[in-house]
Amino acid sequence: MLTLIFLVSGVLSGFPGAMNTALAAEASDEADSGETKESETELQPVLLDTDKVSTDDFLLYSSSCVVMDVNTGAILYSKNRSDHHYPASTTKILTTLLALERTKLTDNVTFSREAIESISWDSSNMELKPGDELTMEQALYGIMLQSANEAAYGVAEYVSGSVQNFAEDMNDYAIRLGCRLSHFTNASGLHDDNHYTTAKDLATIARAAAQNDEFRKITGTIFYTVENIHYKVKEPDSDTDSDTDASSENSADNAEDSDSTKDSDEPVPEPFLLYNHHKMVNNEYPYEGCYGGKTGYTGEARNTLVTYAKRDDIDLVCVLLDCPGGNNYTYRDTQVALDYCFTNYERLTGEYNAAQELLDYPQMGLRDWYNPAQTPLTAEEGFYPYAKQSFAVYQQYLTNRKAREALDQAISEKDVHAFIEYSRLNNNRPLIIAIIVIFVVVVIFSLFLVHLAKVIKRKRSRRRYEKLRRQRLAENAKAGNSTADNGKMTAKPEPAANADDSAAGKPISEMDDTVADKSISEAGDTAAPKAADKTVAAGDSSAPEAADKTVAEKDEGNS
Repeated sequence: MLTLIFLVSGVLSGFPGAMNTALAAEASDEADSGETKESETELQPVLLDTDKVSTDDFLLYSSSCVVMDVNTGAILYSKNRSDHHYPASTTKILTTLLALERTKLTDNVTFSREAIESISWDSSNMELKPGDELTMEQALYGIMLQSANEAAYGVAEYVSGSVQNFAEDMNDYAIRLGCRLSHFTNASGLHDDNHYTTAKDLATIARAAAQNDEFRKITGTIFYTVENIHYKVKEPDSDTDSDTDASSENSADNAEDSDSTKDSDEPVPEPFLLYNHHKMVNNEYPYEGCYGGKTGYTGEARNTLVTYAKRDDIDLVCVLLDCPGGNNYTYRDTQVALDYCFTNYERLTGEYNAAQELLDYPQMGLRDWYNPAQTPLTAEEGFYPYAKQSFAVYQQYLTNRKAREALDQAISEKDVHAFIEYSRLNNNRPLIIAIIVIFVVVVIFSLFLVHLAKVIKRKRSRRRYEKLRRQRLAENAKAGNSTADNGKMTAKPEPAANADDSAAGKPISEMDDTVADKSISEAGDTAAPKAADKTVAAGDSSAPEAADKTVAEKDEGNS
């Protein structure tokens, strides 16, 4: 089919080398069309236990797939989107995007011997030779349509100085786009164990490329002709027309052409016809709304495919990695996945937007709750509730968000039920902590009350002691005064002369009694105050003990 198309196109365009171009394109298409013939038997798509899919409404042959909204970046469908796979020639999407952003289409690219000889000639190429020169536009069409590997290396050298430097630029650019699970080592996608990506990362790169108008133009082109006299030539045909049965006029014309050909020793420039191998673009496998894409194949990567499609305002890109060859498996997978996303676009977009609430909590919802020191899950593979390995983390996030809301309610409204709900969502840990805190507070408060009671008791005892002391002092003073008054009242003094006279005239026994009474009376007047003072002094030392004893006896009597 391709051969016939090239032949017809060549004849209509007047290309003398159409046959050679068609044969080269057919060979390149077999190697990089995304549809190698691996098996004649019909395979059946299956869903493995290890597959991580957003829905099981349909099954795919490909090991990994992502359908992304070009306008918003929403992932509408995914299958094993974070698994590492080799991208093959779909790498050239990033190569072309970098070249478009850093160069002009009119720049001239001269291809070095290293760029030409660094590829194997059984891979896709444009048959360039060292020293050939193309414009950047021609080189990029060769990269995207013909999937020319030597053109990719020549562009890489022009943009970054070397293929290695360009690979580093590819990695830096991919990281800035958010592709953290990819690593590129070359500009062509030829196999390297360290050259890998994921369906999600490749879809992110393809989405960024679709924002470039020139890229959209290139990826949607079916035919492109490279015209450059320094590029590819065809030796003049030395055979002449020897038909003798032709008319004399025709014979004369043929002879004239033959003479002109013999007189020319210069090679005839032969334009190179480039053809887009993506079957949905060139309508070998028609799909409504398809406007571009890129195929890829290596033995290690198997078939890879990137497809752009737009219907009304819905613009999608579908990425397939590691798909078996033959029977249009890649295109059948692409059709099924895109149809599903176009049909259910509103629902799938709503689910995606609901999941984006997690982005409002970068320190809580987007980290692995069980290993918070690790890289956020969004950086690793994206974070959505339907990813199986993230579902437990998502549920934990929802639980903690509800708990936070319950705690806020409990604090703002002083709602006990809200606090109990918050505790339940946290395995009752807050309730246990609250009980422990309350117990400690009660114990401390009880100890304080016991101490306060002792202090009050001491103060009361002290006041009673002071009162009792004052009473005893008053009683002692009163007793002393009473004794003094009694002594004065019993004594009857007489004049001294009469007393002496009477004493002289009385017997000795009567005299002793009178003298004794007087001595006692005088001694009482002086001894009473001393006795009172002594009693008070004794009371000062024994009063606290007596007061304490009296208080204790009174307390026992009250009890």
